[in-house]
Amino acid sequence: MKDKINFNNLNQLIFYSIPLALILSNFLANAAVIYLSIYGIYQIFLNRNFEVLKNNLVKIFILFCVFISINALILDVFLLSIKSSFSFIRYLFFIIGVYYLYKKNYNLFLNFFIIYLFILIFLFIDANYQIINEGINVFGFNSYYIQSERISSIFFEELILGSYVQKFTILTVCYLYCFYKKNLNYLTFASLIISIEICFISGERTALFSIILFFFTFIIFFMDISKFKKFIFLTSSIIIFLILIVQNPNVKNRIFTNTLENISSSNYIYFSPGHKNHLDVALNLFKNKPISGYGSNTFRIACHEVQNKLKITGCSTHPHNLVAQFLAEKGIIGLIFLLFFYLYIISNLFKSLINFDQSIHKKKALILFSILILFNPLFPSPNFYNSWVNNIIFIIFTYCFIIGYNKIKNV
Repeated sequence: MKDKINFNNLNQLIFYSIPLALILSNFLANAAVIYLSIYGIYQIFLNRNFEVLKNNLVKIFILFCVFISINALILDVFLLSIKSSFSFIRYLFFIIGVYYLYKKNYNLFLNFFIIYLFILIFLFIDANYQIINEGINVFGFNSYYIQSERISSIFFEELILGSYVQKFTILTVCYLYCFYKKNLNYLTFASLIISIEICFISGERTALFSIILFFFTFIIFFMDISKFKKFIFLTSSIIIFLILIVQNPNVKNRIFTNTLENISSSNYIYFSPGHKNHLDVALNLFKNKPISGYGSNTFRIACHEVQNKLKITGCSTHPHNLVAQFLAEKGIIGLIFLLFFYLYIISNLFKSLINFDQSIHKKKALILFSILILFNPLFPSPNFYNSWVNNIIFIIFTYCFIIGYNKIKNV
């Protein structure tokens, strides 16, 4: 019995380590995810619960993983494609592993996000210290050497502070709203305001616009407070945001002025000429191999085929748009999977909105809306196979898993 308790505690500690591991080393975060994936497989066989694999969405996810793996084997050109494709199935078992951890400890996510909230407070202090001290954080690192007017805090050379905060804060708010019965409106509001401020001074535009969109939607439609309090919350947040803009003119120029200039210079269709070049390359790659694409995670290599022909600088690790990446790397077959994903999320979101007066449907609507933000097909997006990003956002599918199996338990 004691060994079993220690084993459970170890598994939970590994899950709790993810927020910090994503800051210290993505290798550690990947190791934690892989371990919990193996734990998920172990639990399936231990409990003989193969029913979890018979869910239609799970079947489609497995089919998608099979498709990208076979696609990589057929192409057999880039080892990167094979590695990315074959390992993607780990997220299914990671979700199942975390689900079983939650069944053993209904405080699992609460403890997880308490750890994140402490990290958020530290990031808030350090990021503001860094911007006051012209790019130098509490450890003496100057992020301005990486890029002018960009804040990275303890991510140092990696300018991903805003992305980290945006994703984890959305996950935190969803958890507190959907699974925690206590009224934490002020904590939720404070967390969102702090996150918006961090995303703003970090200079990460996509993270900032996403968290602002989530903030206003959550306050207006989901927060269970009076209309007067909503008005106070929204008014105070707008005032705080205006103060941020006035006090940080250089960041304002990057976030707003430069963004508008970039959009206008690309005829108001793309976010910037650079994004237009990436999309042009992706579409030409799609034309070359429209059925199955070039293989997972191969844009960085395949783009050289058309870049010189187009006489543009359009190569990158990925085309910075999820739909474009699927077109270039997976073709029409891959796009069908992506369209099904969006149609499923949107159709179920509408169903939840129709029954919005029911608590369970409000919770589902918030989670589904959050998934659309995290997988936004309109904003510039990270690499679909970026493990650092996926190690965070796939946690939200555990919420879906819990709700789907009617295992919600208020704590």
